[in-house]
Parts: sequence; structure tokens; C-alpha cells
Amino acid sequence: MHSATRFVRALASLPETDRAWLRAVLAACADGPIALSEAWQRAWFSPRPGTGLILQPDAGAAYLYVEAAQAGERDRLAAETLSAAVLLADMARCGIATTHPVAHATPGAFRCIGNIFDKPRVAMEHGTPRIVLNAAGDYTEDPSEIRSAGGDVRYVGHPFGPEASALLLQFTSGVMAIRADARTTALRDSLAPERTRPTRVEAEGAPEPTDADAASPDLAHEAPPHTAWDAAAWPGNAPSASASRPTRRRRAHRCPRWVAALVACKLCVAFGVAIGVYVDDVAELLAVSQDISADAHPGPLPPSQSPTASVPPPAIPETWPTPLREDHDLDPHDATADIPQPAPSPLLGTDISQWSGHGARGASAVFDAVPDLHFAFVRVAYGRRLDHEFHSNWQLMAERDIYRGAYVFLRLDEDPIAQVDNAVDALGPATSRDLCLAIDFEELSFTPRGPPHDTQDVARIVLAALERARHRLGCMPLLYTNWSMGSTYLHDPQFAQYPLWIADWTDAPAPRLPPAWTTFAIWQRSDRLPASPSAADLDLFPGTPADLARLLRH
Repeated sequence: MHSATRFVRALASLPETDRAWLRAVLAACADGPIALSEAWQRAWFSPRPGTGLILQPDAGAAYLYVEAAQAGERDRLAAETLSAAVLLADMARCGIATTHPVAHATPGAFRCIGNIFDKPRVAMEHGTPRIVLNAAGDYTEDPSEIRSAGGDVRYVGHPFGPEASALLLQFTSGVMAIRADARTTALRDSLAPERTRPTRVEAEGAPEPTDADAASPDLAHEAPPHTAWDAAAWPGNAPSASASRPTRRRRAHRCPRWVAALVACKLCVAFGVAIGVYVDDVAELLAVSQDISADAHPGPLPPSQSPTASVPPPAIPETWPTPLREDHDLDPHDATADIPQPAPSPLLGTDISQWSGHGARGASAVFDAVPDLHFAFVRVAYGRRLDHEFHSNWQLMAERDIYRGAYVFLRLDEDPIAQVDNAVDALGPATSRDLCLAIDFEELSFTPRGPPHDTQDVARIVLAALERARHRLGCMPLLYTNWSMGSTYLHDPQFAQYPLWIADWTDAPAPRLPPAWTTFAIWQRSDRLPASPSAADLDLFPGTPADLARLLRH
């Protein structure tokens, strides 16, 4: 049986949601080829104004968003959206539709489909890029939600798996056209409402009633239980002219056995060819999906992505440079600078989060591609909300037998004590290679679009978080920040006792240090770890493994 025939006949068992989607797709393509994103916008998301789809080709990721008030319907709507993509794939496989992909060469690009989006863009907020999705200022920092300009959660997200994301990425980009042939006609007829769907009698022409039919008026106009998408409606199977003439039932004639054997052989050959074509179609679709998965970089929509991320990451220095300080005019050769002696070679590390991706396409891919990592940090929480990938990443680092640490992204609008307690509880008992907790303080720590914070109040909150972590873990927590934030808010000399994890993405030979510090513990030199297929930062430690062990938990 032809694949298009199988597809059309299978439509009878589809739910009305899928049938309505196919009718809308055919209507959208009635005037000719159409962009797939426009077809989704008109045929799927316009009837669902509170939903939207965000796709990141480089990351191989896709997220469906629904209004927060409809969070309970999130999984159902995601399943229906994926089913819609599968139907488009079936139409293309059967030859009813043709799709022409378009290459997206812009690194880090993302696509948004849905009425909730309006000219999405990357904007700077407190010196850090974030994705602003519409004119109202709705933005995303975390793929699990979209917040309003005031910080309220407006939409919640549903993450699609790698295979589902690959399918959605393939069939939401490019151009689609519907073939104008008998297969499309049969598809349109099969999707018509029951009362308007043409029957086989209407398609072939109703035969004139016989004497027996005239005796039963109710049976004279009864339609047979077959419809226009049966084999008789396809080219090459049209009824002959005599089919419309009234005839009486003829006596069946038995054909010779050799004819039956010949027909059986030809049917077997045709069946084998059909199966081969079908298997080849499926294999091709799987191969395309695997190619997309292999080329993708996990880590959906990272808000910390630098606009200059396309620049190759800096090379790892062979010897450890000396840190630069503003009060010494950034002169690394200043003999009066109170700086440590250079170590023979830095230790390579990284830090990851849910932005790095999921499962084998996330942290595992990072560690496989860069096997010489000495240490790694993973985000445990954003405020009091746990990172979606923390537990799996935490376990993965233990299996890799490297020094592992965790950091909590500090939010100034939440209780710092509760944030640290939540993170420490998630870490569990310490192992022999667990580093102390790090407190992440940066521009996005501020309440989105909130009033300016008093410098003393900011310093009090950060110190409270550090002291709580020190009390709970029995070790000196690290403080992650950059030169701008440290110079503006962290003047108190008490900060100098905490090891500094300085973020300075530069090609300079050494990082700049805020005034409160004269040295540092870790340097985050780039947001791109060389050779990593997933989103991961490049961190360097200025010492030996024995020096790194001084940062362990007790």
C-alpha cells in the first residue's frame, strides 16, 4: 500500500486536535509555499494565544511556554505540539508536502514562535545580556519560566527532550509547499467534517437503481461504508465507464492457478519494495535528526551568553600570570605590587549549569571532550530555586573523580540565609573531593527593574550569605564576582578573607582585581571552554592540586 494511502487512512483515528491542525496547514498553504514558522504561527499558535515556542538551533533545544495560570495543562499542550510536528514529518515522508530547510549560520541565534513574542532581542540589564521577548519587557533568565518586567512569573516552560527538540527544529524552519495532486485531494476530503465528506458513491457517480433497489427506497440512497480516500479514488484506479451502468451481480469466474501464482509473486515483490521504501524513509528521517543532534550545542537560551561569544576562547597560558589591580595602573611588572609569585602551571577547570544542557548532551559531553579537567563547579540554585540539572551533574562529577564544587546564584530580593541553607541541604554530606560552596554575586543578583540598592545594604546581604555558608560547612566559601561589581559594592575589608573567584573575560595576561583583594583563588577567563561541545566556562586555578585541596569542605 502506498505510504500516502496509509497516512490518509490513518487520519480517521486521529483526535480532532490533529485533524484541525492539518486542515489549518492546508489552508495556510493554499496560496503556495509558506515559511514553516509562519504556518505554525497561523495554524497552531494563533488559536492558542497563551502559548509560544522558543528554539535554539545551536543548542539543539526547544521549550514550549504556557501561561502560568494554565501550568496544569503544560504537559498536555506540549504533547499536542509534538504530535503536530510528527504529522508534518509524516506529510513530508509521504510526499504530500515538500520542505526546504534554511541554514541558520548565526551562532547563538534563537527563534520564537507565538503571539506572546514580539521582536525578541538580547538586551543589556545591569551590564549583563538578557533575552527580552516583547515590547512589554517580558524576559527569560531561566528556561523554565518567563517573567514580566516587574519580575512576576507570566509563563512556565516545558523542555522537550533531545529527539523531540531535533524534530521541532527541523519542521519549524524553512519553507513548506503542498503538492497539488490526487493525494492532497484525498487528504482534504478525509479531513472534511462528516456531513460534507464525499462518499464513494458521490465520487464515482451513483448507479441507477435496479428493480430490487426500487422496492426499498431506504436502501436506494444508502452510501457504502467506503469513502473517497479508498483505492478507487487514486490515479490509475479510476472506475471504468461501465461502472456507472446498472448491472446485475455477475457470477465469479475462477482464474487458472498459474495466473494466481504469478499475481502472488508480483504482490510479494511489490510488498517488499514498499517495505524497503518505508524503511529508507524512516532511516533518512532518523539520520537527519542525528545530524542535528550531533551538530547542536546544548544549553537553552543562556542569559549570560556574551555578545562576543563567537570569538574563539583564549588559549590556556603555560605559566600562571600575576593579577592586575587598578591601584597599580594595570602594570603586571610593578615590583611594588603585593602579589603572589607565579605558579608553574594553572589547573584547568570549568563551571556548568542547566544552560549546559541535559544528560549525555550536557555536562557529560563537556567532560568527555575535555578529559584533563582538575575541578568543576556546578550551579546548585538560583536564589532558592534548585538548578534543574544539579543532582545529575553533581553525581556525574563524583563519578569522574575530580574536585567538585557548587555555587548558589545570590538574589538580593530573597533571604540570603534561606538561600544558603537550601543550597547546603541539597549538597548533602561532604566527600573527600568536595570544594567549599561559592556565592555568586553579579549584576543579575539585583531585583529585575527594581530600585537602586544601597551599597551598604548590598554588602550586608553578601556578607550574611558568606558567613552562613562558613558556619554551615566549616570552610571558607568562595565569592564569585567581577571587577565592576566588586569595586562598586564590596569595599568592606571583611571580604578579603574570602577566596575570590574573579570573572574577567579578557585576552589580557591577568585578571583585574577589585580593591578589597590582592590575590585571587580562581580566574574565570572565558565563557567558552576550549573543545567543549556544550556551554561551559573556562576557569583556571593558580596552584597545585595540593593548593586546591585547601579549599575543600570539612
